[in-house]
Amino acid sequence: MDPSIALNDQAVRITAAKRFKDVADEWNFEAEPFSPYASTILSQLVNLIQEVSLIETKMALLDTLSVIIERMEGKVRERGYLLTQQLTLTGYRLC
Repeated sequence: MDPSIALNDQAVRITAAKRFKDVADEWNFEAEPFSPYASTILSQLVNLIQEVSLIETKMALLDTLSVIIERMEGKVRERGYLLTQQLTLTGYRLC
């Protein structure tokens, strides 16, 4: 999902982001091994949400973000404020 890699165009990053939902939504998902990557992935998801224009794509990416946050439980608490602030600045109402 790293936009600085030339092969990762928007379509590739959107597809990767949608697959992260599948990974996090697995029955045996363990938050601890995923923790070192969570901050980067969540930031890249929020940036991608800001970048896309189709509402359906935004909703799918928000769904991925929601599932990851839910499955990570308290391990993303420190990022919660920053994620909320980023989404609010882009016009999303979180209620």
